[in-house]
Formats: sequence, structure tokens, C-alpha cells
Amino acid sequence: ESQLAQTDGFRVCGCEPCKKFFAEGAGEALWKLHLGMADRLLKDRPGKKVLIIAYNPTQNPPKTFKEFPENTMIELCKYTVAAFKDWEKIKVRQKYFSLLL
Repeated sequence: ESQLAQTDGFRVCGCEPCKKFFAEGAGEALWKLHLGMADRLLKDRPGKKVLIIAYNPTQNPPKTFKEFPENTMIELCKYTVAAFKDWEKIKVRQKYFSLLL
């Protein structure tokens, strides 16, 4: 199993390539990056899983896609009724869960 997330205190770099990459917002750009990595892991390491942490810029679900590959689990770090309801619209075969502190 692998875990995937941005670092605490994540900030978008100010260089031109990063400005272009993050043009539609940090959260959506990171979700697309995470999706690509999950797809790659599924292809390169069948049977392995990736846990993506929905934290800070990625606390809200992606807007440009509604489904994750079968190897993906999502750990929610925003514990509100509204957040859980928003995530119900996203298909995650390895059910998402929340870390309760």
C-alpha cells in the first residue's frame, strides 16, 4: 500500500510552469496529479492500493472527474455532514474513510 498527499503547509510555487499547472486552482490540479499517479500504480503494480489523503487544498472532492480507479482509497480530513455529502457524489471503490481524532 502507498499513501499520497501534499505536505503540511503546501504552497504553490511561483515559477511559470507551476503557475500554468495550478491555473485552475491548487486543489483541482493536485486531484488530477493524484488521479494520474493512482492510474499509473494500478497499471504498474496490480493488486496494490493507494490511500489519498483529502487534506487542506484537496479537502473538497475533484470537480473535473467523478471516479477513482479501483485501487484507490480516500481518507477524509474534513469532518462535516456537508463534506461527507459532497464526497457521496464521487465513486471510490475502496470506500473512503475519515480519521477521527
